[in-house]
Amino acid sequence: MTMYPTHYKLGLAATLLAFASSITAFAGGAPVDKGASAPTADFFWRSSVQKEETVLLVNKGGVISGRLLFTPTEIIKIQDYFTEREWKPEDSVTVHGADLIVKQGASLPFMNEDALYPPKAGTDSAGNPVTAGTGTLRPAPAVAWLTTSGRPIVAADGNSFVKHQIRVTYRHRPAEWTERGGPEPSSQIARLPRVMRLLTARQPLKIVVFGDSISAGANASGVPIKKNANENWPGTPYAPFQKAYPGRLADKLHERFGSEVTLVNLSVGGMATPSALKCVDRGKRGQATFLD
Repeated sequence: MTMYPTHYKLGLAATLLAFASSITAFAGGAPVDKGASAPTADFFWRSSVQKEETVLLVNKGGVISGRLLFTPTEIIKIQDYFTEREWKPEDSVTVHGADLIVKQGASLPFMNEDALYPPKAGTDSAGNPVTAGTGTLRPAPAVAWLTTSGRPIVAADGNSFVKHQIRVTYRHRPAEWTERGGPEPSSQIARLPRVMRLLTARQPLKIVVFGDSISAGANASGVPIKKNANENWPGTPYAPFQKAYPGRLADKLHERFGSEVTLVNLSVGGMATPSALKCVDRGKRGQATFLD
């Protein structure tokens, strides 16, 4: 499971949140209304408070900065990723639009630009091993070509990046997501009648998941890092020890409905369509509860 230090797949995250909230919003055999919506109090696309957004600060020519998803009107709290340290916002950063600029002398974690965007795998612009501002990344065994300009960006495993991230809680204008044209998921509960019948009757449910790295648990803090299916990659789970989203969904369904939920996660990092099709056959053999 290779990690990329990007604030990405927000649309997917939003969809997963909507699905999880939608399916747990109904119980007791209540009729399914196609227009019904799930609780929205904590949905980031409707909230005026962004809670613990992770930001990777980067040192570019002596200026350490990072960009938030929204333009903050007030910074409430700044913590390290593991929530072990906290900094006073007024002493640590200034705000320019959606950018956080670290003040001189502040001790927030960061990465040097050459560590994040090396000219080749495992080195900085001077040919030295890749290092970070407040720690060391092992020389990266691979560089992923992710940017449109073809600029390489480091790929690494485990907590290589999150240990350099901060969590920021802040207020913003609630309409900003909509004004940008951001996706706003809606409840899809009406499309899951068989699943809902089992859950409301407290019957056992088996979920088979097939997907790529995010479904396998990439960057999920409670998932051991694996080089392949049979070998552990160096590194252990780290705080806050959260499961990958399929496991969290299974736990939430059990908590909400009382059904015994069995999870079979067949996801593998880098999985493409041919692999997914094979997984469908494996899922059928596992007698999963399909959604159709």
